[in-house]
Amino acid sequence: MKREFLQSLTVGDMALPKEVIDTIMAENGRDIELAKQVGSQWEEKYNQAVEDHEKQVKALHLQHAVQTAVT
Repeated sequence: MKREFLQSLTVGDMALPKEVIDTIMAENGRDIELAKQVGSQWEEKYNQAVEDHEKQVKALHLQHAVQTAVT
C-alpha cells in the first residue's frame, strides 16, 4: 500500500491524520514482512522436496540399470 493512497482518502471533508496513516503503514509493513518469512519457509520446503525427488529418481535409475544388467 502506498502512503499517497492513504493521503488521498478523506473522512467527510477531512484528510486522514498523519498518525493514522503512520499506524496503517506500520501494520502493513509488518504484514509484508510476515508474508516474506512464510514465503521463504515454503521456498525452503520446495527446494528440499526437489532435492529429495532428484535423489529418488537417481536411485531408481541406478536400481533399474542394475536389474537390467543382472537379467
